[in-house]
Amino acid sequence: IVVADAANNIAMKETELTISMVVNTLEVEAGGEIPSASDFVISGSEAKIHTDLESIDYTQLASHVVIVELEGKKYEVEMQIVDTTAPVFTVKDFSGFTKCKPDAGKFVDSSEDVTKLTYTFETEPDSTKTGTQEVVIIATDEGGNTASQKAKMTLEEDKEAPVIEFVKETKLYIGDSASYKFYVKVTDNCKDEPELTIDAAGVDINKTGIYNVTYTATDCSGNSSSKTMELVVCERAYSLDEVNAIADDILARIITPDMTTLEKTRAIFDYVKGHIGYISF
Repeated sequence: IVVADAANNIAMKETELTISMVVNTLEVEAGGEIPSASDFVISGSEAKIHTDLESIDYTQLASHVVIVELEGKKYEVEMQIVDTTAPVFTVKDFSGFTKCKPDAGKFVDSSEDVTKLTYTFETEPDSTKTGTQEVVIIATDEGGNTASQKAKMTLEEDKEAPVIEFVKETKLYIGDSASYKFYVKVTDNCKDEPELTIDAAGVDINKTGIYNVTYTATDCSGNSSSKTMELVVCERAYSLDEVNAIADDILARIITPDMTTLEKTRAIFDYVKGHIGYISF
């Protein structure tokens, strides 16, 4: 390379120019077909791929280095998996209650795209207003492509509080762990699950007695209901040593010295299945 200024002073420098016979970058559409060797070649004879293209997940947007051999020379080609196709989706109208703001995804009836979709509102709807309003749902894929659909949102005032039902026996033994949520079932006319709070501050699981546990359920409209159950903590019927003695007696009756490990395991399993059950969990 020769460079000359206005006074005709000259500078000269030698370098090397390499002309690649393969592409520098190859873009592959997500969900498309696996590229062939010819897709990597600009010109020249048949190329050979040294990268396992079939092991690549073509539904995930990513960049991969592919080794291409052409005319005895190996090249590194960047293969980019891209998503340039807009999502396709349909929507449905939504009915709900004021103050319970719906997620944009609840309006989606069906969708089609290779990559994961997220849904947003073009303009946030007014969730405090009763009646029907039009909303625009926007679907965006991982490639940044978008599509939009219109739907209707109808809201009415919610005046109905959640209903709390006790569904399990409320008796525990000293030292047991209490899973308070397993004792109740909460239902509500609102599609969103109500928030459940539990007040069991007065329970002493290490002391026998009858304790009050208060449940309060609040829905997204602010309606709430409370219900109190009596939790009975009992003395254990047997000590650990007594239970171990009973277990030893049972094992002596169902297991013989000539049994294999598998046969012993099966004998224990059959006995437990036929004789042991839960009284609280």
